[in-house]
Amino acid sequence: MTGMWRILHRLPYASYVHAWLRSLPWIVGITLGISAAIAAWQYSRPDEYLCSVEFVPPHLDELSAMPFPRVVPGRPTDLERILSYLSSANFLQGLVDTFHLVEHYGIDSRAPIRTILSQLDAKLKANITARITRNSTIVLQIYDEDPHFAFQMVEFALRKVQEQVAFYDRHERAYRELARQEEELTQKIEKIRERLSFIRSKYKIIAAPDLETGNIQVPYQNLLRNPEAFSHFDEVVSLEFELRRLTQLRVDIVKARLERSQLTQIGQESIWVIEKPARPILPSRPKRLRWIVMGTTLSLVFLSALVLYAHFLGLLHPSVSSELEAELVQVKT
Repeated sequence: MTGMWRILHRLPYASYVHAWLRSLPWIVGITLGISAAIAAWQYSRPDEYLCSVEFVPPHLDELSAMPFPRVVPGRPTDLERILSYLSSANFLQGLVDTFHLVEHYGIDSRAPIRTILSQLDAKLKANITARITRNSTIVLQIYDEDPHFAFQMVEFALRKVQEQVAFYDRHERAYRELARQEEELTQKIEKIRERLSFIRSKYKIIAAPDLETGNIQVPYQNLLRNPEAFSHFDEVVSLEFELRRLTQLRVDIVKARLERSQLTQIGQESIWVIEKPARPILPSRPKRLRWIVMGTTLSLVFLSALVLYAHFLGLLHPSVSSELEAELVQVKT
């Protein structure tokens, strides 16, 4: 026994240290076996890529306020609304249907429906997460073995959130309504112009209202020569007045639509995208090295504690105490 061992034997709990050292080959061997098993498990798992987006939704009540909607950052309740939507069955079902996730995840479509739903739910929970950060933003993360597939799903989710926000956006709804009215007026004006063109070319009727006074000047000579043309005179006058009225109304609508468009552009996007989704290049999981190191460390600690506890119960190396007493007697003499 060297001097170091003699000093060690004089320390308290020397028998525990001695028992641990005698069991060290077994501890190391079992730990290496566990580490190898963890490494084999980790390297058998496929690489998964992470695509994420971080954004701030708007204040939905202010966005729907009339007549002057405002685009301001959302409150905690607005964040909870968007987060609830990202966790809703409606959104997840749209994601499953759009990207055919049952086939993509390799779930057997011939299995019972309950089994399919259970496996699909487990996959969605493992691969899709959404949370509210400390900075009052929402982060959506999607993992997938295909980086382009993960990128497409995140873009789809962002578009769906924008659609939900657009439901509250009075600017957008007003703009769409004005565009619809403009289209309807354009069609009516074209029909009136076609009818006027036909009557004028056939009956040579001209009724040109003065733009300032509104008086009608008509070549009566042509009308008197053609009684049939005279019978269409009232129609021409009413159509021309209707044409002027609808044309002016369309001008007003186009002006309002352009003003609404400029107001929307000034407010820019309703959603502030802080981190835009990008196609991932490197895999994000599994964290193989982390699992191997953690498994090795925990195995070593657990086995060491198990050896010490077994020694405390007298189940391991029962001759250690007698050997130590004999060596201590030799050291004293």
